[in-house]
Amino acid sequence: MTFTLEGGKRAGYINTMTQTLDQSLLELCSARQLRLTPQRLDVLKVLVADGKALGAYQLLEQVKPLHPKLTITSLYRILEFWAQQGLVHKVAGLNAYIACNDPHEEHTHVVMFCDSCGKTIEVCDHKAGFDAASTVGSQGFHQSPNQVVEFRCSCEDCQAAA
Repeated sequence: MTFTLEGGKRAGYINTMTQTLDQSLLELCSARQLRLTPQRLDVLKVLVADGKALGAYQLLEQVKPLHPKLTITSLYRILEFWAQQGLVHKVAGLNAYIACNDPHEEHTHVVMFCDSCGKTIEVCDHKAGFDAASTVGSQGFHQSPNQVVEFRCSCEDCQAAA
């Protein structure tokens, strides 16, 4: 289950989801003895397909045609479920959620988002040339697992338009 970014898009998951994602999630939930409901699956599919951070109400609007009885409370529970599994991160600076780009390993998640257009990407700390665990350890602290570090930025498109 890899969500790779290529040119700002999640490769292989644009427009329609493949069975690969479904199968990977079934295997993950089975291995962890978790229940994979249609609502949980569709919420994650929308986040992966969209490729950017979405607020809860934006996400609800996109999932509602598939699950008309889904409430905002249930959606928050689903987002919390995926966050506990390391597949979704909350972007506090945007009050939004994004699918994890590399859920296979424990790492610090570096999230960069454009203040102007909301474009959002997530990368692993070591892929961003940033070793959070060493930095934290050198100061006498122990890093909690799967932290999210956020950077407010201006993307290339918005910089060029300015």
